[in-house]
Amino acid sequence: MIQELSKLHPLAYPWHTDNKTVSAVASKLSRKLGDATATENDVISHLNLGFWKKFLQDKPVANEELWRTCLKDAFPHAIVDRKTVLYAVEDLFEIRNRCAHHDSLLRFDPHVELKKILKLARWIDPNAGSWLAEIESVSVVAKTRPVAPNLDTAVLGDSDDRTFRVYERTGAVINQTGRKIGPVKYLGFYHDRRIQPCFPRIERIEVPTIWNLREAQRLKSSENQEEKALGKIMQFGLNNGFPAGGNYEVYVVTGKNSEDTLRTTSGEPVHHHKKGRGSGFVKGGLRYFPISSLIHSTDTSELA
Repeated sequence: MIQELSKLHPLAYPWHTDNKTVSAVASKLSRKLGDATATENDVISHLNLGFWKKFLQDKPVANEELWRTCLKDAFPHAIVDRKTVLYAVEDLFEIRNRCAHHDSLLRFDPHVELKKILKLARWIDPNAGSWLAEIESVSVVAKTRPVAPNLDTAVLGDSDDRTFRVYERTGAVINQTGRKIGPVKYLGFYHDRRIQPCFPRIERIEVPTIWNLREAQRLKSSENQEEKALGKIMQFGLNNGFPAGGNYEVYVVTGKNSEDTLRTTSGEPVHHHKKGRGSGFVKGGLRYFPISSLIHSTDTSELA
């Protein structure tokens, strides 16, 4: 981003003389260094991630012009708009802060967060993304988790049955990255005051770097069966409310008739009868339950 900003404002730094953050960092470093002068790289290395995130936000409105003029070129392989890049950076910002401050990661799936980071890196440089994928240790560490979560099922809540219809047609769930799904084995579907009676098992999770029709066609023509399947899911999503350029996670799951898809013992949905203020069942897009509770319940009041 600094490389692209320097093309627009030829000053080494600050590229905008009214930037108080840059001036404050430069002054602080000058006092610390004494007689030595803080270099451009000194100042840049002391600007935090939140500083760069602000250039992608909606305010000030000049950020959109700054994006079109130069900052989009900082992400040359991102076929997306400014807001989509912002959401990806915000995801990185949140997971980075939680790690830095030793905050809880129990509601984050480390495999998914890793793929999201690699996607963002590939938007800047595909080779950098590949290099990070080769040296990352997250996957190995995550596999050594000694105890599986008791809450092994995420019930996804929606205002309509769109997510469930996508599952029925494709055997997959397309999830916008803003709804973070923790490490679970099964998914459930809640809409119209009931949980569907089937709970597919997650087989794999994809975080596509590009989400558009051209990429869907490319994947569909691949000889790799997983890529071919992802291409079909992507095309269906593009035609059914998941527009091009978005940040999505694709959960490839078992089908409704698969032996690995669990069902309620009654074969009926789990109904939510409670009404009144504050009686909403799924708030924030999802809730977690043990699969054993879900399959033996007929009413949400019975859930652990």
